Amino acid sequence: MRLGRLDEAAHALERSVTLNPESVPALFNLGNCYARLGRGEEARKALDRFTRASGSQEKYFDQKRLFRAAQARADSLAHEGKDDKSLEALLAYRDSLTDFSLFQQELGVAYLRLGRRDDAIAAFERAVAKDPTLTEAQADLAALYQQSGQGAKAMKARQAAARPVSSGPLPAETP
Repeated sequence: MRLGRLDEAAHALERSVTLNPESVPALFNLGNCYARLGRGEEARKALDRFTRASGSQEKYFDQKRLFRAAQARADSLAHEGKDDKSLEALLAYRDSLTDFSLFQQELGVAYLRLGRRDDAIAAFERAVAKDPTLTEAQADLAALYQQSGQGAKAMKARQAAARPVSSGPLPAETP
């Protein structure tokens, strides 16, 4: 959307919403994209779906802000080489962000840094169950499944990660 190719963005977001009808970021971006295209009725419908999917717009915005804070703290600790403290920082937000797919993905990354493969797999599985468009989580799952001898699951995750639509909305476009 930032490049001004709104028709292409709308088409990609429509496919993303088809894959995951409850994808809060995709619904939000689709509504805004429709509004910028002058498609007011479609924008209203998409934003209504966004409100229903997120429980409320405020809840989603609060979770997004909370996630960014958790992620920033965890990243800072990880860059200092304190991977165990990084995981602890994320887990401090577990109760508030359990249903937030990006949080689950970030937990998976933190578990991977610590070599906790089973925990990482579980976190990535929760992430893609909530939002199948998370390419990074799908790709990590593919590698982890392959390493653990689960070839069929690895192939399925690779295919999900390779779908062009799986990249989802641009992170900069979400609130």
